Amino acid sequence: MIILRQPFLFITFLAFSVVFSASANAGETCPEVPKVSWWKVTSVEAMTAYVDRKHDGDWAPYLKKWQRYEERMRGILDNGKSVVIKSQNITLQGEDLARHIERIAKRVEVTRCIADQVVEARTIEEFNNMDTAAGGNTTVQTAETCPNFSKVVWWETSHAKVASYVEKKHGGDWNIYVEKWVKQFEKMKSLSERGGTAVFKTKKLKLEGENLARYVEAIEDRLSVTKCLARRELVNSGDKKHVSANDG
Repeated sequence: MIILRQPFLFITFLAFSVVFSASANAGETCPEVPKVSWWKVTSVEAMTAYVDRKHDGDWAPYLKKWQRYEERMRGILDNGKSVVIKSQNITLQGEDLARHIERIAKRVEVTRCIADQVVEARTIEEFNNMDTAAGGNTTVQTAETCPNFSKVVWWETSHAKVASYVEKKHGGDWNIYVEKWVKQFEKMKSLSERGGTAVFKTKKLKLEGENLARYVEAIEDRLSVTKCLARRELVNSGDKKHVSANDG
């Protein structure tokens, strides 16, 4: 007999007073999590709040925990052993354990559905709220006058961190970094103009129509800000071989 602690059983749920508008309706079309007496975090709101607090909004670790739990339970069942849920003083084996595994599998399915909808809702809200005020100002600007990057959930938007990345990844050569975003802009713009769909597999996200057009705007804005930062580095370093970023 194997004694296991039910994962997540001792999680203290922190009730948030602020409701994220982006995910307020996300998950409504997903099935309900099966009712298990010792599962406490089962509603869309509770699961979203937990993932935000524990994993900074990244659903992948949360989903992976439940997938591993399901695999572990199946292994125990296949070996003809039993499981003790200590907090409930319950022993599960045979058909009872098989039914519990079915409930875990259903929870995994529901969690994946909720995660997809929450991520999509928040991404769309980012596009709707993004600031596209950055223009094509070709005058040399300081770090303080470079506009902020548009906020897209999976983008790094700190000026300092982007500059550090360019230094570490490209030896301070901003042309390589700018060219990367130029290619991304051209690719997404072409896709949008052809009425296509952009698929981000690692984000489990698809963008098309107006949402894809907004993403193209965000990339164009990022290019403008990136070139501003590149000009700043040119002024600071005077190393023209490393920075030839213009607005052409």
